[in-house]
Amino acid sequence: MDRKGFLGATVAAGFGAAALSSPASAADTRLDTLSNRNISYMMIIIQATIDNLNQDEHDYGGHRATAVNLLQQAKAQLEAGLDYFKAHPL
Repeated sequence: MDRKGFLGATVAAGFGAAALSSPASAADTRLDTLSNRNISYMMIIIQATIDNLNQDEHDYGGHRATAVNLLQQAKAQLEAGLDYFKAHPL
């Protein structure tokens, strides 16, 4: 699979997983588990995207590097969210 195909499939899978993890009620621990799993899965996708971008030969005027930095920030925010949930379960 080429890189464009990988990214397209990854994004589609992410939206599908997000749709499955929308909690109907805060007390439903099953849905919380799905949501946590979804965030963990998205972190894997973000890391794969970072790795892919880091293999590019061009920087596109600094935009690729900026995108990598923002993706790293997004991954850190998701990690912080999971840490928060572990410390403050519903």
